[in-house]
Amino acid sequence: LHLAMYASRPKAQAIIHLHGSQSVALSLLAITGVDPQAQPLLVGLLQLGFSQRALHAVIRVAQSIADMLGLERVDDRCLALASQLRRLPSFEQAC
Repeated sequence: LHLAMYASRPKAQAIIHLHGSQSVALSLLAITGVDPQAQPLLVGLLQLGFSQRALHAVIRVAQSIADMLGLERVDDRCLALASQLRRLPSFEQAC
């Protein structure tokens, strides 16, 4: 898509755009091996204010949870638990 934009606008030196929550969720599904059934949960987390960086951190924790449970793929249960852990205050803040 970017190459097509540059080809149609030879004077353009950069493309600035935003990715919607659906496209972010789809790209994260593709690169992380998360079960596609979990896409609505990913979109919901983005809409709740999770940044792309925070969502990627949640997915990494969810991958660990899936490994501990012996699952082949991260499912929505793993993502839900990981997102709750992400929202907990850290131990240092509690002291």
